[in-house]
Amino acid sequence: MNNNYKSAVKILEASTKTYSDVKQYIDLGICYENIANYKSAEQNYIYASDMIPNILYPKYLLVKLLNKENKINDARVLCRSILEFKVKKKTTADSQIKKEVKTLLESLNSSASSGRIKNK
Repeated sequence: MNNNYKSAVKILEASTKTYSDVKQYIDLGICYENIANYKSAEQNYIYASDMIPNILYPKYLLVKLLNKENKINDARVLCRSILEFKVKKKTTADSQIKKEVKTLLESLNSSASSGRIKNK
């Protein structure tokens, strides 16, 4: 399966040279995350988020990645940003993202207050 993600990275990277779409960068981030290239995954999620700032999905993927990497302070900051974000048109997906991010933030805060998580 890892080879499938590596092949997908090559194809997506090549396609970004002729066509640029937010979905490509999200998919690149997902592929890089699945081959444990977290730095590239993070860069692609950020790039996708910067392309269209009013969508939450790349921010959501980024916050999950930051949590996975144990970058707790960064994850907390992004969680708060997502929760404070005013969506233009409410969707079920945005509501679900905010619900999951709220749960994650509560977990990060309770874990940190009990001293179980290192802050990086």
